[in-house]
Amino acid sequence: MHTRNIISNGVLWLLFGVLGCFVTISFFVYGLPSLRGELSVALYADTHTYEDAATGRIYVPELISTTSNLFGPVLIFDALGHNRVAVFFFNLAVAAVGIYYLTTRENIMRVRLFFLLSTSSVFIFSFYGVNKEILIFTVSIMVYLFVRTNIFTYIAVALVLSIFIRWQMTIFCVLILIFWTVPIIKKNRKFSIIGLLASFSLVIGDGTQGALAHVNEVADLGSIAESGSGASGLFSLMLGIQNSYGYIIIFIPKTAMLLFGLIARFDLSRVADDFWNYFVIMFQSIQNLLVFGYLFMKGKIRLENDIFFIMIIYCALFSITPIFGPRYLYPVSIWAILSCCKIEDFLVQNKSLKSE
Repeated sequence: MHTRNIISNGVLWLLFGVLGCFVTISFFVYGLPSLRGELSVALYADTHTYEDAATGRIYVPELISTTSNLFGPVLIFDALGHNRVAVFFFNLAVAAVGIYYLTTRENIMRVRLFFLLSTSSVFIFSFYGVNKEILIFTVSIMVYLFVRTNIFTYIAVALVLSIFIRWQMTIFCVLILIFWTVPIIKKNRKFSIIGLLASFSLVIGDGTQGALAHVNEVADLGSIAESGSGASGLFSLMLGIQNSYGYIIIFIPKTAMLLFGLIARFDLSRVADDFWNYFVIMFQSIQNLLVFGYLFMKGKIRLENDIFFIMIIYCALFSITPIFGPRYLYPVSIWAILSCCKIEDFLVQNKSLKSE
């Protein structure tokens, strides 16, 4: 078995090595020219916002707040000397560390993992510039490993890294720590989720005014343009219900719209104008639909499944966003991929939940 794992890991790293070469070539041929403004298509989301904040081309009064969350990317760009090539290889290294810890701690279907990650558009395009998605990838793996092993080192690493992403991610890591260390919450999952959603509904309250209005401002400064990609009439209707203490009512359809909604707006003619939303996020939404369809057929869309449980906790917090920003649910895409690649059924380890 040990020899087989060594061979499997060798094959996996060979495959990822080939993928890394492809991504590196594409970065120098397309990614770097795009960042320099030499291409008409921007192959990134908020990279220029972070670069401008780091170099002082735009004034940002505070790097950490309920709206801006620029601290992590700006710090990374400064630490790497504003060098875009260095940022690219830093991103490769961060992803490699996450994959290494995953494949050496978990019994994963390695070829399937490679296929699903290599066809994840957000994963591939997150290498090109300074961004949060590459850190989110590693944090998501650390949370996954904590849930699977109950080793607190993983959640501690996730908590530290979350500070460099956005404050909502830090809150999520704290929630995971609470949900996994308080037995009554972990055992009564359905009531715990209902209680969490009800609490958020009350905290949000009237999302347009009041002292807690900033809770409703989940989007980053650099992502505000995403609102132009598409809050439909239905999405606006759900926001109206949410802002009237009804978040618990619209949670499921709103989350589904964020995960899969862009498929309904499939329009390649708009790729040149908004590459990130109409290509990267579009194809990520398609993969989400296929992966969740597979999980549904395998009976893994259940709260007894630890990974689905953390997906729901995450979505409960991040689906609050008033902006149609499907990229905020990228960790859900990662966990869904990992759930597809796990050899043992997650339900096995939860058979004793109700008997504890």
